[in-house]
Amino acid sequence: PAAWLPRLNGVDCVINAVGILRERGEQTFERIHTRAPQALFEACAQADVKRVIQISALGADNGTSGYFRSKHAADTFLESLPLEWVIVQPSVVYGPGGTSARLFTMLASLPIIALPGGGAQSIQPVHIDDLVTAVCALVSDDAPTRMRVPLVGPRAQSFREFLLQLRDALGLRRPLMFPIPMWLMRISASIAQWLPGSLLDRETLAMLERGNIAD
Repeated sequence: PAAWLPRLNGVDCVINAVGILRERGEQTFERIHTRAPQALFEACAQADVKRVIQISALGADNGTSGYFRSKHAADTFLESLPLEWVIVQPSVVYGPGGTSARLFTMLASLPIIALPGGGAQSIQPVHIDDLVTAVCALVSDDAPTRMRVPLVGPRAQSFREFLLQLRDALGLRRPLMFPIPMWLMRISASIAQWLPGSLLDRETLAMLERGNIAD
């Protein structure tokens, strides 16, 4: 907290948007998602910051992966503090330049698409512009506080359907698709997590398997 306090002079609202998808070296879920935000939130309480908006993740309330558990720990700590807070829980966030957007666009553009478990997993992507609009609304003085806000797109869809929509948007013809059993995907993820730059590991596969939808 002492490291944050000098940076909070005159600050009315703090938005914590820090996050990593994979652990690398000293960038661990515990340090990035839990310990640093907890120190920031404690400093906000000491500095009388009026409001804190924590961008968490849909599934953090009951997810079992390290990603979800680390987000949940920070969320729970924030709830215990005597200040106005809102915990925003986005589904998969999509938009130009986003890490997940690059991954999904790459998958959708392949001539042959391998679908984990047939691509039946439920997701509800939300566009980055909609996420930003919601956060801006939550900053206003009359916005509700001390609540968790799931933030999702207009409708749930399967992972397969999402990739096909992206492919249509790219102007590409319908691809050849084939299912890959989840047991084989888990083996592949265990290997891929050791490859530099890979976005596939056991954590991301587990989050896809879990599904990511809300009201």
